[in-house]
Amino acid sequence: MVTPIISLEVNSLINYKELMRAINFIKQQFFDSLSNELNLIRVQAPLFIPAGTGLQDMPLNHRNTMSLVNFQYHQLPGIHLETLHSLAKWKRNLISNQGFEPYSGIYTEGHFIRAYEPKLTPIHSLYVTQLEWEQTILKKDRNIEYLQSTVRKIFNSLKQVEEELVKRYSAQLECQLPDQIQFIHSEELEERFPNLTPREREVSITKEFGAVFIIGIGYPLPKSSQPHGDRNPDQDDWSTQNCDNGYRGLNGDILVWDSTLDTALELSSMGIRVCPKSLELQSIIRGSWEYTKQLDYHKSIVDEKIVYSIGGGIGIDRVLMWMLRKRHIGEIQVGIWPQEELKAHPEYLQ
Repeated sequence: MVTPIISLEVNSLINYKELMRAINFIKQQFFDSLSNELNLIRVQAPLFIPAGTGLQDMPLNHRNTMSLVNFQYHQLPGIHLETLHSLAKWKRNLISNQGFEPYSGIYTEGHFIRAYEPKLTPIHSLYVTQLEWEQTILKKDRNIEYLQSTVRKIFNSLKQVEEELVKRYSAQLECQLPDQIQFIHSEELEERFPNLTPREREVSITKEFGAVFIIGIGYPLPKSSQPHGDRNPDQDDWSTQNCDNGYRGLNGDILVWDSTLDTALELSSMGIRVCPKSLELQSIIRGSWEYTKQLDYHKSIVDEKIVYSIGGGIGIDRVLMWMLRKRHIGEIQVGIWPQEELKAHPEYLQ
């Protein structure tokens, strides 16, 4: 149960040592490329923090509350420690406290436990590894043009690594990314596919273009009155109007077409971080303002004592499984899977 799932398909890299070499190659190439593109340095990150700091994700629903892995240590009486769901606020807080100059920042490898994941699937695991990054910007950079420019840099890094990987394993792999990433707003998607669910819209648009960035995830859409997807109110800015057409949001998701699974695969959620106005508005919409406005981290945003920034998380294991054309995330990471999930995929050897 606690071993990688090995594919039995003939055209895959079934040699364990070669698979590990390929994984290390991709990670090193991608980390180096992204740090150069965004002017980032690598830092160490926490696995857990004290509860009540304001740096933890706000629960989107009761399941997220239950999924917090928490504990106490005997030399820290009265202090509850809990694992992080993401490093979004921790990163912004760090680059503020450590005096990072504009257009520089940090990245780290974040490790997270999803103890109440609704269902384990080929792309959902109890264990998540993310490349977490954050870059300092100026107030004037809080616009759609800077967001799109940053997305293109991340896409260029993905494309460079895919090309290098294909050179190394030309007998098994070929390039699949398009030349450019397509931008589309979640409201445009709703207008274009009014009868589809948000997930079905993602699949349709990503299959058409190969790689897309869906802008504006979190604010209720006009036709359905529901957001394209849930987002925390105190991380990315999903409420600011970003252009003359009235569309809202300075955030979004990067998706690529996965020809192996024949579906759209989300690789990253990211965005320009909240300002005082968007923090208050989004927190009121989510019903959390009366609590969070008392926290030191949130007060520092309201008082503009924390830097403006852009940041996000890139699912490392998903990038790996997509680049190596794997059918299950368990082929990349060491996880635990229910028997019904293993039985559903007889092409794998546990």
